[in-house]
Amino acid sequence: MTAAAATAASATAGRREPWDGTTERRMRLPPRWDDAVHRPPNPSTRQPEARSDLDESARLQPLLFLGLGGPRARSISARRLRTVELAAAGSGNRWRLLALDRGMSLQSRWWSGNALRGDAGRLEAFSDGVLAIAITLLILDVRVDPTDGESLTHALHEALPQMAAYAATFLQIGIIWANHHALFRLVARVDQMLLLLNLLLLASVAFLPLPTGLIAEHTSGDDGQTASLLYGATLTLSAVAFNLIWRRVSRRGLMVPGVSAAFVRDVDIRYLSGLIGYAVATALALVASWLTIVLTVLLALVFVLGPSPRSAMPEQAAAPDH
Repeated sequence: MTAAAATAASATAGRREPWDGTTERRMRLPPRWDDAVHRPPNPSTRQPEARSDLDESARLQPLLFLGLGGPRARSISARRLRTVELAAAGSGNRWRLLALDRGMSLQSRWWSGNALRGDAGRLEAFSDGVLAIAITLLILDVRVDPTDGESLTHALHEALPQMAAYAATFLQIGIIWANHHALFRLVARVDQMLLLLNLLLLASVAFLPLPTGLIAEHTSGDDGQTASLLYGATLTLSAVAFNLIWRRVSRRGLMVPGVSAAFVRDVDIRYLSGLIGYAVATALALVASWLTIVLTVLLALVFVLGPSPRSAMPEQAAAPDH
């Protein structure tokens, strides 16, 4: 072997081929996962990338918090940030960590109650449709059919219970819609549990036309008491759903930033008071069925101007217009 060939052979033996991951993929997992995951980084190659990646992570986190980019983009960005953090920690088996973290993010996205479902736009649109249908169905129970020889005045008098029930429930659903709209103006993002709680509210509201027709048809006696109990129980369920929705939004960081603590405390008190009031109104049906209707109307009027008379964003309200 010549001197040049020996020199070339020694240089080739000392040079390391670039790693493409194939050898690592064929290896079995070591007995200790920690030994494979937490290997010290190479200071000459990993530290500068780690610093720049962490800076990128810091820039992207506010966007993820605000729910920008759609649910798929947020899921991909969240996985990217997690991979960046693992890379900054100096992991050697990045492909294993990426696969593990991707599975964890998909589980969080699809199966967890905390899984994000985007902004509140689609939820509001769906809720508006259900509430619009429910409030429209109320008028179908109001019928004015004068018989032969009966005047229209007398027929209208006979239909007064139906019209009163229609007006009372129209007020209830209308104020539920207004408060729902005002509440979700403060929601920056939606998770799976909030979607389910909103469905509970919509189910109770969609059920309201049935007890409304019953209280119009049965105004006294045991049947009237039963109808009023069902009517009050349905409204109480709506109040329970509203409280659960508000608790989810305010306690899980789903609101937009800047909502004052005084506003949150005020809504807490008012929603809980409303729930207790509807439960009491339902119980009053055991005394007199008309008391339930009157008290539920008064309770609805308490929320006619929104969930709270305070401004949710006092800083924005105090800012002068330009």
